[in-house]
Amino acid sequence: MKKTVLSAIAALLLGTAAASAADMPQAQAPIPYGAPGFNWAGFYAGLHAGYITGDADVTAIAAAGGATDRVPGNFYTTDVDGAVIGGQLGYNWQFGSWVFGVEGYVSGSTADGTTLSVFGAADDIYGVEIDWMAGFTAKVGYAMNRWLAYVKGGYAGANVNYSVTDLIGGPGSSGAGSASQWMSGYQIGGGVDYALTNNLILGVEYRFADYGSETFTVPLSNGGGSVTDNLDLQTHTIMVNANYKF
Repeated sequence: MKKTVLSAIAALLLGTAAASAADMPQAQAPIPYGAPGFNWAGFYAGLHAGYITGDADVTAIAAAGGATDRVPGNFYTTDVDGAVIGGQLGYNWQFGSWVFGVEGYVSGSTADGTTLSVFGAADDIYGVEIDWMAGFTAKVGYAMNRWLAYVKGGYAGANVNYSVTDLIGGPGSSGAGSASQWMSGYQIGGGVDYALTNNLILGVEYRFADYGSETFTVPLSNGGGSVTDNLDLQTHTIMVNANYKF
């Protein structure tokens, strides 16, 4: 009889303890902090279009033949602007909310500008035209689900055409010519992307590029000889882009 009573009391105590444990708050599994829902990793390719503006600083170095109104050291700035359109290809790696990537691009450009000389006879016209550009950049970004903010930087190159017109002195005489060169430098910038779907990504980007300086020697028509100038080019570009993520 005593054994039966003790068993009943033990069973009652165990049941009470189990009920109390069930009422206690249960531990929750930790939620990964900042883990974005959209996966930015992988290859992508797309198109971009926008507006480019910049300054070409030109310093006269030498003149030969009929370019008698030029003095070495003369300095002037030509403003250039126009449209830019092209394509890009890149790859992203993602670690939590951080995104790292590389990208290459090629762009065509209508950017150009002219300046009328204020030196000598003040009848010389200098022109600068950016024909096309290419570059390669590294990117670091922070993802917030379908939004990605990033900064980037790397190599920038541009094919630049420099022209000179009406350098020969004398009534009714004129000379003209042009020369093209590839200019190389660096670029930095940043932007924001939004994943409209799992494959279509839209964005806006700003890019500053410094293409360094190059020396252009321009042969002139009509027996005008030649001119040699140093050109330093910097540009600012704002553009929109659309990418397809594979």
